[in-house]
Amino acid sequence: MVKKCKYHDSPAIGITAVFKAEGLADNIEGLQGTLDKVYDEMLPMCSGLIGVGRAIAGFAALWYIAARVWRHLANAEPIDVYPLLRPFALGMAILLFPVVINVINGVMKPTVTATGKMVKISNAAIERLLKAKEEALKSTTE
Repeated sequence: MVKKCKYHDSPAIGITAVFKAEGLADNIEGLQGTLDKVYDEMLPMCSGLIGVGRAIAGFAALWYIAARVWRHLANAEPIDVYPLLRPFALGMAILLFPVVINVINGVMKPTVTATGKMVKISNAAIERLLKAKEEALKSTTE
């Protein structure tokens, strides 16, 4: 007797749907390589735009800090340096954007590699489990 799906009248697809999902995982792994290649190709192409953005953001951070210092001087107050550290750090991160991106990539690349290996190990375990289930289904139907 063929099992029917509880949502529609077609036969239940069972394990074959899982194998199709496995193909999706292969496509996702291929997507990671594609995204890496696009990143490597696009970063040099966007260098002019990145430079303009860095200049505008750096000027804005400098302007903000200067306005805050000017306000303290105009009010004859001592300059409070601690609240100015955050915009200064943001300004430095913006001005050093390529270095910051390289540091982030340097930290994240081993993480991506390690999780990729974990996914492969997990996929192998799932594949063994699916084969065992398929053999169990074949032995029960025979």
